[in-house]
Amino acid sequence: MDEAILAQELRQRVRERLAPHEVPRDISFVDVLPMTSTGKIIRA
Repeated sequence: MDEAILAQELRQRVRERLAPHEVPRDISFVDVLPMTSTGKIIRA
């Protein structure tokens, strides 16, 4: 499935369940999440 179509579907489902100010502007798909040396996800 194309990432653009998947992001569109995801955004639509989120709009149905969350308040407008909680819907993310951007959705990114990554293969690997950046990790710290202790194994926690870097959120910045």
